[in-house]
Amino acid sequence: MPSSTLTDGKKRQQEAADWVARTDSQTLSATEEQHFTAWLKADTRNLGAYVQLKSTYAALNYKNATHAIEPPPPLEKPKPLLERRRFFATACAAGLAGILRPDAIRDNFFSLRYRSKQAPAHYNWHGNHVTVDASSSAYFLLDHTRPLLQVINGRIGLHVQKKPVSVSIGGLRFGSKAANFDLTLHGTNVTLALYSGTLNWHGHDQDLHLHSPSLLTFSNTPSNGPQIIAKQKLTPDNALTQQAWRNGQIILSNTPLQAAVDEFNHYSNIECQIADTALGQHRISGSFSLMKLDDFISAVSQLLDCKVQKSANKVVFYT
Repeated sequence: MPSSTLTDGKKRQQEAADWVARTDSQTLSATEEQHFTAWLKADTRNLGAYVQLKSTYAALNYKNATHAIEPPPPLEKPKPLLERRRFFATACAAGLAGILRPDAIRDNFFSLRYRSKQAPAHYNWHGNHVTVDASSSAYFLLDHTRPLLQVINGRIGLHVQKKPVSVSIGGLRFGSKAANFDLTLHGTNVTLALYSGTLNWHGHDQDLHLHSPSLLTFSNTPSNGPQIIAKQKLTPDNALTQQAWRNGQIILSNTPLQAAVDEFNHYSNIECQIADTALGQHRISGSFSLMKLDDFISAVSQLLDCKVQKSANKVVFYT
């Protein structure tokens, strides 16, 4: 590895550690928030370094007790601290995938079916930024005076910052003049991750203003119609983790191996399987590129001390 690359990596890790310490011990001032945001945007790898160290501090109980967020209890016997430090130092860093320059969508009607297992695609749509996940499809059209996005399936990320838009998904309709959010359709339920700004939800018998940062789940059954069935506030850490997919990254924080494998299978033609249920419940932390399956496989085998069997189109984890 070139010395300049190594130096940059060490500098990034030190800067990330400084921000972790600041956010853990105090609430950032408005100026510090601006500096922190600028640092995150300066290099896509900064986000991965920050969240990786944040989850490491939490796992090793380094967080300030007054700000601690308890992770789910591990389902395995905790590994020695030295071993966990070694893993985070050598095996789990993967860096963010670069954001491609968005393609422009200018047509009044544009059909997008992004069904292949690829990295998320980025588009510029009437000055707004749209990210389309793998195995997703949507329609873009001009409805009277404002653009309309019809989500057919999968997951869509939308940063509304230029022209107001309407979004239709799973029988629900939202409108916004300025907001940053993800919408995911799974079955009859819709998950909304609202990172900034506000959304107007146009229901059958009510209109509601939805405020950020929040994570909401809607159901849309024929008998009851659209309704909110779950709602929680998004913390800054959870928001960073939630939208990492847009850059082709997955950020794991004490996450069951089975859940991580399911996410990788969404993007790769090589299917990952877990031989036994107990191994699938073991938890891991780290940041990985969704398009670099080999890095994830190597990290899992080291962290969980498990074996890996590979074939042309399948990977099996077993003990």
